[in-house]
Amino acid sequence: MHLDTFADRRLVMFLSADVVGATAFKASNIGTDGQALWLGAFETLFRELPLIFIGKLAEYFFDEDDLPQSGVWKVMGDEVVFAVLPESVGHAQRVTAAFCDAVVCYDQRIAQRWPLR
Repeated sequence: MHLDTFADRRLVMFLSADVVGATAFKASNIGTDGQALWLGAFETLFRELPLIFIGKLAEYFFDEDDLPQSGVWKVMGDEVVFAVLPESVGHAQRVTAAFCDAVVCYDQRIAQRWPLR
């Protein structure tokens, strides 16, 4: 998202998801040649969580013509920060519920593959 997108908005939501146990996981998943064996887990996070969140937004806004404008705003290490532009406080509540559902859903998926939450 470009910063000009926020110029006329009164409400911008920033939603963050961070991986618990990432530092220890990274330290214990380095190959003998220094290769980062942990990289696959984080590539999966950065690819799947945004898709799951968009799917959840679609579920929560099924009765609307459009979804709130949203996207990944920033990635910092093992944290993904989303920016969303809800049209109203009611939309903000739905966005929050959709995000919580997305995080719970992804938490279950990541825990099946790696010792992460």
